[in-house]
Amino acid sequence: ILSWNSRWWEDFGVCKKYNCLYTGNRKFLKNADAIMFNDYFYRHKNDKNNIVKRPKKSTIYVNVFSESYIRSEKMIKQFSITYPKNYFNLTYTYLPNGDIYRTYGNDTFLIKEKSEEYIQILEKKLNKNYKNKKKDIVWLVSNCETPSGRMKSVNALKKYLKVSQYGLCNKKIIKLNNKEKKKLFEEHFFYIASENTDCKNYITEKFFERFFFNSIPIVSVRKLYDGYAPPNSFIAMDDFESPQKMGEFLNKLKNNKEEYLKYFDYRKLGWEQKEETLNIRCFICKELIKFYKLKKQKVYPNFHKWLNESNECLPNNYVPKIWNITKK
Repeated sequence: ILSWNSRWWEDFGVCKKYNCLYTGNRKFLKNADAIMFNDYFYRHKNDKNNIVKRPKKSTIYVNVFSESYIRSEKMIKQFSITYPKNYFNLTYTYLPNGDIYRTYGNDTFLIKEKSEEYIQILEKKLNKNYKNKKKDIVWLVSNCETPSGRMKSVNALKKYLKVSQYGLCNKKIIKLNNKEKKKLFEEHFFYIASENTDCKNYITEKFFERFFFNSIPIVSVRKLYDGYAPPNSFIAMDDFESPQKMGEFLNKLKNNKEEYLKYFDYRKLGWEQKEETLNIRCFICKELIKFYKLKKQKVYPNFHKWLNESNECLPNNYVPKIWNITKK
């Protein structure tokens, strides 16, 4: 399997379980059983027009749609990326109607009945963590000016709560392993999990990766998360008519242990994330081999038309407009 618009951080290598090589090295082009194209990672100098002659009649062409629609569409228009009709056979995406479906994080929640002993231990941990909290909000961010306008929203909240912000936007760059990241987040009552774009189904590791830290996630738009996350497990900006109202709510909540800890009750009810059994490399191999075995002939007559019809995004600056802070 060849990743045409490859990036250094991709999970390249051999998947022994499926006797499959996933690579970004184009010297394997003529032997590729599948080629994966990602428009968002397109670079004109290296990729020309992304049109590659099919090395074998049986080679599967896969479009990898991994970014938000608005940001991807901007890239597609900027570089005039177009494809011939019937170019792609499959899609690999976080969109539920894609052929190969995988989200940024583990969004598959299970409900397993928990014992009284488990609940008691959990309550003890949550109580201890609450007592040790000293800070308001933490935010790791390096993508600054975004369609969602999240920077405007968080800056408005800074008038009412202290935000520990790290990343390229304020040049406070920190490198943390998972244990250190967990510690940082659990020192704070809340963390910002807002996305760069407010689109249906576009929920990244900002939410999923940190969901079981003992801190409450703050997202931009409630309706984009309802149905994905357990009930009463996050706080949404658009539930409030202004940053002041939200600031007042958060300050009141952080000082009320009983109400604050209710946001973790879903864990007592048995909500937990399904454990991943395959790495990304083997997951891709498994899904493509599955398609090969079906011996189906599938093509997308017009991929960009399908992409346009499959996405639903809210207007830019959705929350800042509700809060009347679009100029800030």
